[in-house]
Amino acid sequence: MSDLRRALAYVFRRKGETTLPKTVFKQSVTFDLHWFAPEQTKKLLEHALAVGALVADGDHVRPAFNVATIEVPMGFRPTEDILSEIPEPDAAPAAPALYDELVAAVAAAIGETPAAVAQAASEVRARAANLLAPEVALLEVARARGADPRAWTGRVREALVSTAKR
Repeated sequence: MSDLRRALAYVFRRKGETTLPKTVFKQSVTFDLHWFAPEQTKKLLEHALAVGALVADGDHVRPAFNVATIEVPMGFRPTEDILSEIPEPDAAPAAPALYDELVAAVAAAIGETPAAVAQAASEVRARAANLLAPEVALLEVARARGADPRAWTGRVREALVSTAKR
């Protein structure tokens, strides 16, 4: 189990909430827990969203997994190593709106919750050493669970090519 999940579970359990405004999440990590500087916390939040550990819902975030099932040891405090595991921005979703749209579409196509789909995509990426774009991992989840991903491949390709040109 990763320290990323432990850290996220800790924040949400400490707050006693299932969703948090992004600003409250960042304030909790930076000011309440004193884990990271504001820029590092922003990077942590963006990474958690990109890998599907957190799901954005407007200006709120929620974990894509059941925080109650995550074992967090007494005195847990993530080290800065958790930040070194975060890939540079090129591994973030090519288009966050496309990623969210794909999560919803794949979830509907395979009959699972968006959180479960995001979690599955995160696991696919982890098995591939985070070398897959988040959208590509979603296509793999769709294919592996019996849906035909060809309806989405064109948009994913366009988004990735567009991102690569920047």
